[in-house]
Amino acid sequence: MTINKEDSAAEEILLADGDLSREQLEALKSFTIASDEILTPVDLSSKPCLPEAGPAGIDPGAIEPCLFRYTYIWLENGHQFWFYPVFLGKRSIAGYRWDGSRWVFYGVTLRQIESFVCY
Repeated sequence: MTINKEDSAAEEILLADGDLSREQLEALKSFTIASDEILTPVDLSSKPCLPEAGPAGIDPGAIEPCLFRYTYIWLENGHQFWFYPVFLGKRSIAGYRWDGSRWVFYGVTLRQIESFVCY
C-alpha cells in the first residue's frame, strides 16, 4: 500500500491521540470494503438537525452506532464527505473516506466533526 500525505496525516492523528497502537492501525488499513457497493444518492444539501458539537467535539457514544455503516460527515472546516468508520477511540475515529473514485484510509479527531448522519 502506498501512503500519501493525507494517509500519513490520518495515521499521525490516530497514533498521537493514543487511541490506537501501530499494530492496530496496520490491521485497520488491511480492512476492505466491497468494491461493488454503491452509495445511494441522498439529499445532503443541508446538514441534519443534530445538536452542535461541544468544545470537545462529538461524543464517542453519539457516533458509535455509525461504526461499519455508511456515514456522511461535516467537518468544522467546511469539508463534507462519505465515510465508512471501522474504529472509534476516545478522541478520534478512523475508517475509509470516499474520494470520488475509491475508498481511502482516513482518520480524524472527534473535535473536528461538526455533524454526521449514518445510514
